Amino acid sequence: MRSLQPRGIIQLNTLPRYRTKALPVFSVVLSCWVSATYRGPWNSGQVTPTSSTPPPTRWNSRSNPTLSPKSRKCGRHLGGGINGVSSAGCCDPGFYVSYGWSNAITPLNYTEVSGVAVEGTHQASVSAGYSQGFLSGTSFSVSEYSSRLSSNTTTGLFNPEFVSGLSVGLAQHLLNGFGSRANGSFIQISRNDLNYSISVFRQSAATTVASVMTSYYDLLADQENIRVAEEGLRNAQKLLENNQAEAKMGAVAQYDVIRSKEEVASRRQDLLIARNAFSQDAQSLKAKISKSFNEELATVQIILTDHLPDPHPDDALP
Repeated sequence: MRSLQPRGIIQLNTLPRYRTKALPVFSVVLSCWVSATYRGPWNSGQVTPTSSTPPPTRWNSRSNPTLSPKSRKCGRHLGGGINGVSSAGCCDPGFYVSYGWSNAITPLNYTEVSGVAVEGTHQASVSAGYSQGFLSGTSFSVSEYSSRLSSNTTTGLFNPEFVSGLSVGLAQHLLNGFGSRANGSFIQISRNDLNYSISVFRQSAATTVASVMTSYYDLLADQENIRVAEEGLRNAQKLLENNQAEAKMGAVAQYDVIRSKEEVASRRQDLLIARNAFSQDAQSLKAKISKSFNEELATVQIILTDHLPDPHPDDALP
């Protein structure tokens, strides 16, 4: 049997009857591959999924001389192989689809094998596959592959040539990764983390609401302290006016007037302290109930419409 070298160059020692001369041999190959892969949104972490590789393509020995006949034979008989059986993650579905085409133009130094001096080949292929894992340690995959090869040769029996294949795979772990308890451990851990996060959020929300309510009732208490301080100031001023009038008539001593003035000053100080506490608690309440605290919010006045509840006998300390 006569053997052919890659790129269509005839080996001289096997075909001595053909005249050959040194000609520059080159080829023009245009190819394009488009693929898309989808992986499920969650994985238990038992097995890390890997991206599926496109199934082997059957190429002509002249269109792709870098592939050995052994590799072309494997690609032809496997028909794409089984993808994602051993590498599919637990409960992690995966789907891939790919499409590729290639045009090759190769000048030849002979016409006896292909019948043409310049060979042109066109290759188009499409493949798709799906894989799915389960908590029991079982993984399932199915893949399909189809290709079409056409050329301008006159010696081929089939032109165009169609190759297709379908692969179905099923695998079950027997030791490591067997059973839903082992594969679902990370899922259970994630559920526990989710419940813990919900509890922490509820605790944080309850703490924030309690802090806001405490600040609000503190503000009500400050408002009541302002009312009491204002009333005390009015009474102290009224007492000062009465003492001054009686001092002019000589009914009281000047010392009582001085004591009344001191009482008025003390009541004014209490009123300033109460108003200052109300202002501070109001700013604290606005900072707790607002998303951002700025100068414009700081100037907003809070008008309370509620009052402190009336005391209850059960509220008294033992």
